[in-house]
Amino acid sequence: MIDDENDEDILNKSVSLKKVMKNILLILLIGVGALFIYLGGENQTTNFMIGFSLICLGTSLIQIQKQKTEPIRQTLTILACNLCNITNVRHYEHGDYVFKEIGSCDKCNESMRIKQIYNVKLKKPTIQTKKSDEKKKKEEEKVKA
Repeated sequence: MIDDENDEDILNKSVSLKKVMKNILLILLIGVGALFIYLGGENQTTNFMIGFSLICLGTSLIQIQKQKTEPIRQTLTILACNLCNITNVRHYEHGDYVFKEIGSCDKCNESMRIKQIYNVKLKKPTIQTKKSDEKKKKEEEKVKA
C-alpha cells in the first residue's frame, strides 16, 4: 500500500515501444522538413515554408511531455503508551501535535501520547477526499431531481 521513494526512479527509466516509435516518427518529420528546405524544387519559397513548418512542428511535439500527477499523500499519527509500549497508528486529525495526550491504552488504561506525525505516499487513497464526496452528493441530487 505504501509506495517506496526508490520505485519512482526505476519506473521513470523504462522505455516503451510507444515512446520509441513516437520519437522515430518525429525525427522523420524533422528530416522531411529538412529535405524540403534543402532540395527546394520549382517554388523554393513554398518548399522552404513547408520545410520550416515541419521542423517547427516536429521539435514542438518532441518537447511536449505528459503531465506528472502528484502522488497521493496521507498524514498519519502514531500513538504510544508509556507503560506497556503499545503503538497505534491512525489518520491525522486537526489539532494533533507530538507529545499530546490522547485517550487511554486499551491494555493498561494508561494515557497514550502522540509519538510521531508523518506523511507517506500511497499507491491508492485509503480515505475519500472532499472532492469525491462533493461529486457523489451532486450525482445524488441529480438523481433525486
